Amino acid sequence: MSSQNHSSPTARSGWGDEGSVSIYMVVFFLPLLMAVGLVFDGGAKVEAIGQARDLADNAARVGAQQVATSAYRGGVASVPIDQTDAAQAVDAYLSATQAQVVTIRFPQADRIEVEVEIEVDYLLLPGGATVSATGAATTEQG
Repeated sequence: MSSQNHSSPTARSGWGDEGSVSIYMVVFFLPLLMAVGLVFDGGAKVEAIGQARDLADNAARVGAQQVATSAYRGGVASVPIDQTDAAQAVDAYLSATQAQVVTIRFPQADRIEVEVEIEVDYLLLPGGATVSATGAATTEQG
Protein backbone atom coordinates (compact mmCIF):
# COMPACT_ATOMS: atom_id res chain seq x y z
CA MET A 1 0.00 0.00 0.00
CA SER A 2 1.20 3.33 -0.83
CA SER A 3 0.43 6.42 1.09
CA GLN A 4 -1.02 8.96 -1.26
CA ASN A 5 -2.51 12.29 -0.45
CA HIS A 6 -6.24 12.03 -1.29
CA SER A 7 -7.33 15.58 -0.64
CA SER A 8 -10.37 17.04 -2.36
CA PRO A 9 -10.03 19.17 -5.49
CA THR A 10 -11.43 22.23 -3.75
CA ALA A 11 -8.91 22.02 -0.96
CA ARG A 12 -6.07 21.88 -3.49
CA SER A 13 -7.31 24.73 -5.64
CA GLY A 14 -8.13 27.08 -2.74
CA TRP A 15 -11.63 27.95 -4.04
CA GLY A 16 -13.79 26.22 -1.41
CA ASP A 17 -16.97 27.25 0.36
CA GLU A 18 -15.17 28.64 3.38
CA GLY A 19 -16.53 32.06 4.30
CA SER A 20 -19.60 31.97 2.05
CA VAL A 21 -21.94 31.78 5.05
CA SER A 22 -20.28 34.86 6.54
CA ILE A 23 -21.01 36.90 3.45
CA TYR A 24 -24.60 35.61 3.40
CA MET A 25 -25.07 36.64 7.04
CA VAL A 26 -23.72 40.14 6.44
CA VAL A 27 -25.83 40.66 3.33
CA PHE A 28 -29.11 39.45 4.84
CA PHE A 29 -28.77 40.01 8.57
CA LEU A 30 -28.25 43.77 8.45
CA PRO A 31 -31.45 44.51 6.47
CA LEU A 32 -33.34 42.08 8.70
CA LEU A 33 -32.08 43.91 11.79
CA MET A 34 -33.16 47.25 10.27
CA ALA A 35 -36.64 45.86 9.55
CA VAL A 36 -36.97 44.65 13.15
CA GLY A 37 -35.82 48.09 14.31
CA LEU A 38 -38.51 49.76 12.22
CA VAL A 39 -41.18 47.56 13.78
CA PHE A 40 -40.08 48.15 17.37
CA ASP A 41 -39.16 51.81 17.06
CA GLY A 42 -42.12 52.62 14.83
CA GLY A 43 -44.38 51.07 17.45
CA ALA A 44 -42.72 53.17 20.14
CA LYS A 45 -43.36 56.32 18.12
CA VAL A 46 -47.03 55.43 17.53
CA GLU A 47 -47.42 54.77 21.26
CA ALA A 48 -45.80 58.12 22.09
CA ILE A 49 -48.17 59.94 19.72
CA GLY A 50 -51.15 58.42 21.51
CA GLN A 51 -49.68 59.28 24.88
CA ALA A 52 -49.02 62.88 23.78
CA ARG A 53 -52.63 63.25 22.59
CA ASP A 54 -53.94 61.86 25.86
CA LEU A 55 -51.74 64.14 27.96
CA ALA A 56 -52.63 67.21 25.88
CA ASP A 57 -56.37 66.48 26.19
CA ASN A 58 -56.14 65.90 29.93
CA ALA A 59 -54.01 69.00 30.46
CA ALA A 60 -56.57 71.07 28.58
CA ARG A 61 -59.35 69.65 30.75
CA VAL A 62 -57.39 70.51 33.90
CA GLY A 63 -56.90 74.04 32.59
CA ALA A 64 -60.56 74.41 31.68
CA GLN A 65 -61.55 73.59 35.25
CA GLN A 66 -59.89 76.81 36.40
CA VAL A 67 -62.89 79.08 35.83
CA ALA A 68 -63.11 82.73 36.73
CA THR A 69 -65.49 82.36 39.66
CA SER A 70 -66.36 86.05 39.78
CA ALA A 71 -67.69 85.98 36.23
CA TYR A 72 -69.43 82.65 36.84
CA ARG A 73 -71.28 84.08 39.83
CA GLY A 74 -72.21 87.10 37.76
CA GLY A 75 -74.47 84.96 35.58
CA VAL A 76 -72.65 85.28 32.26
CA ALA A 77 -73.72 83.06 29.35
CA SER A 78 -70.29 81.44 28.88
CA VAL A 79 -67.90 80.68 31.70
CA PRO A 80 -64.48 82.29 31.14
CA ILE A 81 -61.27 80.53 32.12
CA ASP A 82 -58.91 82.17 34.59
CA GLN A 83 -55.85 82.14 32.31
CA THR A 84 -53.23 82.49 35.05
CA ASP A 85 -54.68 79.69 37.18
CA ALA A 86 -55.22 77.53 34.10
CA ALA A 87 -51.59 77.88 32.97
CA GLN A 88 -50.36 77.01 36.47
CA ALA A 89 -52.68 73.99 36.65
CA VAL A 90 -51.50 72.72 33.26
CA ASP A 91 -47.86 73.09 34.27
CA ALA A 92 -48.51 71.31 37.58
CA TYR A 93 -50.35 68.46 35.83
CA LEU A 94 -47.67 67.92 33.18
CA SER A 95 -44.76 68.23 35.63
CA ALA A 96 -45.43 64.67 36.77
CA THR A 97 -45.18 63.36 33.19
CA GLN A 98 -42.49 63.15 30.54
CA ALA A 99 -44.29 65.72 28.36
CA GLN A 100 -43.10 69.27 27.88
CA VAL A 101 -45.54 72.14 27.40
CA VAL A 102 -45.00 73.84 24.06
CA THR A 103 -47.83 76.36 24.11
CA ILE A 104 -50.95 77.21 26.06
CA ARG A 105 -53.43 79.29 24.07
CA PHE A 106 -56.77 80.83 24.93
CA PRO A 107 -58.45 81.46 21.55
CA GLN A 108 -61.69 82.40 23.31
CA ALA A 109 -62.49 83.31 26.90
CA ASP A 110 -64.02 79.88 27.54
CA ARG A 111 -61.57 77.73 25.53
CA ILE A 112 -58.03 76.48 26.19
CA GLU A 113 -55.64 74.72 23.80
CA VAL A 114 -52.53 72.94 25.08
CA GLU A 115 -49.71 71.66 22.87
CA VAL A 116 -47.24 69.17 24.35
CA GLU A 117 -44.10 67.37 23.14
CA ILE A 118 -42.69 63.99 24.09
CA GLU A 119 -39.19 62.74 23.29
CA VAL A 120 -38.98 59.22 21.87
CA ASP A 121 -35.73 57.29 22.25
CA TYR A 122 -35.32 54.56 19.66
CA LEU A 123 -34.14 51.16 20.83
CA LEU A 124 -32.62 49.73 17.67
CA LEU A 125 -32.44 52.54 15.15
CA PRO A 126 -30.04 55.42 15.66
CA GLY A 127 -31.36 58.71 16.99
CA GLY A 128 -34.80 59.50 18.28
CA ALA A 129 -37.82 61.66 17.59
CA THR A 130 -40.02 64.30 19.12
CA VAL A 131 -43.76 63.93 18.80
CA SER A 132 -46.29 66.64 19.58
CA ALA A 133 -50.03 66.81 20.06
CA THR A 134 -52.63 69.45 20.81
CA GLY A 135 -55.57 69.09 23.16
CA ALA A 136 -58.46 71.50 23.64
CA ALA A 137 -61.24 71.98 26.16
CA THR A 138 -64.13 74.39 26.53
CA THR A 139 -66.00 75.33 29.69
CA GLU A 140 -69.72 74.76 29.82
CA GLN A 141 -72.29 76.10 32.19
CA GLY A 142 -74.56 73.42 33.47
